[in-house]
Amino acid sequence: MKRLLCLALSALFLLMTLAGCGPAATTEPTPAPTSTPEPTEVPNQIKEINSAFLPEDTLMFTVDGSEVYWPELLYWLCTHVFSLTYGYQFDWQTPYDDSTTVQDFIIKVSVDAVALYRTVEKKAAELGVTLSEEDRESVESEIAAAKKQAGSEEAFREQLASNQLTEELYRYLLGTSVIYYKLFNELYGLNAEKYSDEDALAYAEENGYMLAKHILLLSKDDEAENEKVKADIESILEELKAAGSGEALYAKFDEIMKSRSEDTGGLIQYPNGYLFRQGDMVTEFYNATAALKEGEISGIVETNYGYHIILRLPIDPDMIVFNSSYPLRYTAAYTTFQRQTKAWADEAEIVRSDTLDKLDFYEIFK
Repeated sequence: MKRLLCLALSALFLLMTLAGCGPAATTEPTPAPTSTPEPTEVPNQIKEINSAFLPEDTLMFTVDGSEVYWPELLYWLCTHVFSLTYGYQFDWQTPYDDSTTVQDFIIKVSVDAVALYRTVEKKAAELGVTLSEEDRESVESEIAAAKKQAGSEEAFREQLASNQLTEELYRYLLGTSVIYYKLFNELYGLNAEKYSDEDALAYAEENGYMLAKHILLLSKDDEAENEKVKADIESILEELKAAGSGEALYAKFDEIMKSRSEDTGGLIQYPNGYLFRQGDMVTEFYNATAALKEGEISGIVETNYGYHIILRLPIDPDMIVFNSSYPLRYTAAYTTFQRQTKAWADEAEIVRSDTLDKLDFYEIFK
């Protein structure tokens, strides 16, 4: 059987990070089991989903009184079954942890996904954040584009049905995602401009971010040539020391960095320095930066790239985070918002039906 239509999209829906709309580096995905479930035998590929296992009007649970029926829950069950098991049929009663089976874990994260949607709607409504006519037209345009891509309306509906989606549910997912981002904009601003410098810098400290520029001379394979490189980097270090500190040091560092540093790609992409944390850089570079105070330069730091002199700088909340397209301020605000929406979902009153507690994956996934 095909992977779910929009499997990647549904996972992004779960995290509320549509492509291009949120910083990927900050997402907090549904946790995978601590160890991959071991099947009792080599698992078979799932070939059929018994969507008629329950009538469509079967109430599965409520979220703060909002009713959730079988088709909506089934969509999320399928999403998580396929993303966590790669479409194979495991022994669903394999322990996930001391008190939970794989089936129970998948049910839990699926219920959590629905709860996230419901509580986002609820909190948005409380703040007066709703879909405008323009938003609704945008959603309809997305659906029209999907129909065109499918080739016909009939083909589109068949594609949805084969992946446990209805047009109504698809429209709901798209609309709620729009509300999610409108709610973020309401609380933090389109570009997180409402998120304070103090909070952004506190986030940076909490997550171990540092800002640094460096001058790099690449090492050479030829020993004689490499000795010349070492002499050059030592000469640069003496020149920087002679510049003193503060703005004079910064100016001299920039002058030499732009004219002599051989990290040409980094200079183009990060002209104001690297805003990074542990794991982003080679260990020697990270440790040397961490040992500096803001405004200080390092000695000569050798890595597998060559020879560096590092200048640690105060963090600017509007600097782009390393390996990201997003500034620190937006990254911090978005992470804060994700945690807040998760907290809303965790606080919601979930009332499970007896039917939910009696689900049998062996009967649903064939």
